[in-house]
Amino acid sequence: MDKLDSKHWSEIKEVSAKSSWTFRFMRFVAHLPRPIIIVITAVISFFFFLGAKPVRKNSRIYLEKLSKCKGTKQPSWVDCYKHVLCFSIQMFEKILSWMGKLEISNLKKNEGCQNLQDSLTSGHGAFLFCSHLGNIDMFRSLSDDGKQKGIKGLHVYPIVDFSGTSKFNNLLRELNPELMDHVIDAKNIGVDSVIWIKEKIDEGGLIVIAGDRTSPNTQNRTLTAPFLGEEANFPEGAFTLASVIGAPIYFGFGTRSKNFNLNSTYEFNIYKAKTQFTGTRKERKLQIRQLLEEYIALVENACEKHPYQWYNFYNFWNK
Repeated sequence: MDKLDSKHWSEIKEVSAKSSWTFRFMRFVAHLPRPIIIVITAVISFFFFLGAKPVRKNSRIYLEKLSKCKGTKQPSWVDCYKHVLCFSIQMFEKILSWMGKLEISNLKKNEGCQNLQDSLTSGHGAFLFCSHLGNIDMFRSLSDDGKQKGIKGLHVYPIVDFSGTSKFNNLLRELNPELMDHVIDAKNIGVDSVIWIKEKIDEGGLIVIAGDRTSPNTQNRTLTAPFLGEEANFPEGAFTLASVIGAPIYFGFGTRSKNFNLNSTYEFNIYKAKTQFTGTRKERKLQIRQLLEEYIALVENACEKHPYQWYNFYNFWNK
């Protein structure tokens, strides 16, 4: 087995981690007109793509599994490049989001999103599962924290694992330190954190967590389930946390309608979980499994609609 394939995602070095000039350059480019941003991103992504064999390999693994499930032709190197380009554009989306330049008016919301929004504005908090498909930071545009122009009084609290992305996160912190104050470090989740999370939900806050990456601190605590035709590991802790919080649970995806256009309409698709947590401890375990299956089905569907916007560039199916 390739050494890279045996690594946990958190052990893979951050892109351009040897220096921070790349992210400084991105910060400068983010102030340029968006068509120019796309051109610069396309050129840089192409040269990165040529020199990043592990990224090309893992992109192809994912795209091949997806094409097999869809019954479409196998991906070419062009498809893998498009995948990398989409990821690069998403990094600029994050920067623009933290700079307060992603307007709520640019969002196309489904009925589930409107239902969640109505619930939050009435003071009822919620727990939302997202994924590394699309832009997780898009959910901040629902909030009026910092420079955002979203729903007045709404606070969004993402649970984030910063492993492997310290330099990029430092850049985001510089862009908007107020938003970073609302981020929960996944590595420090404990009893006190759970109590704090419950308090924020009781105050009408939205807790957001990605359900598609296992924790580097608890690699043995995983839930295994089929994803795109093959068994993969998912974080047990995230789904267990949702089960004990006692708040309404939702699944959400924030994606670009057009893959390679920063002026594209942004889509929010949010779905309320059907799984209800009641009964004995044994029943709760079954309900956690049901919640995971609901989540996977929605992620698979989102991957089919937006195949280039899934950003797990490691071997997701590694055992």
